Amino acid sequence: MQASLVYGFFERRAKVLEERITNEKVFMILVKFSLPLILSGILQQLYSWVDAFIVGNVEGENALAAIGATGVIIGFFVMVMTGFTGGLGILFARKYGAAETDGFLLFYLPFFLRSAGCFWFFPWRE
Repeated sequence: MQASLVYGFFERRAKVLEERITNEKVFMILVKFSLPLILSGILQQLYSWVDAFIVGNVEGENALAAIGATGVIIGFFVMVMTGFTGGLGILFARKYGAAETDGFLLFYLPFFLRSAGCFWFFPWRE
């Protein structure tokens, strides 16, 4: 019963979104889809600036150099996760568009478990 309610909600929402997307101009659709990515990039950059400012003033030059050295690694990790979730979004959209909603949980559970494992067993954990 609950699954049919959830799928019904998503079907109604998909119809409304499809109607809005097909009636709007392409430029505005792209702007709306890109705004969250732009805002997340700005927030990530602000975090880096604040981190460098605090560490530079509290800990000194050596700690600031360590943050600068690891910035590329952190950026790479963020980009990999962004690409990974974007790819999963494409797979999800293709399955949803083809009306293959039966095996969503079984299809995405291994991806979720791998992502959770990456965070759980990452080396910085003490």
